[in-house]
Amino acid sequence: GLVYDSRDFEPDPSRGIFAEITHERSHRAVGSNFEFNRTYASVRYFYQIFPSVFKKLVFASRVAFVHNAGNLPFFEYRNMWS
Repeated sequence: GLVYDSRDFEPDPSRGIFAEITHERSHRAVGSNFEFNRTYASVRYFYQIFPSVFKKLVFASRVAFVHNAGNLPFFEYRNMWS
């Protein structure tokens, strides 16, 4: 996976971007009982609104995308976001 992180403070960000993309491949050739692909991408954005008036008011948003393909086992369904 790849990650980009420009948040000012990881545990409690006031501004910045956190973006990531990961890819999983499960295949019989590497010892798995299942064959599937999963691609996950997300972007989180943090922006402090009116910092002179509200010290801790932060606008936060996230956009995420998950694509699953192949023969997913039932226990992988918990990782399927909506």
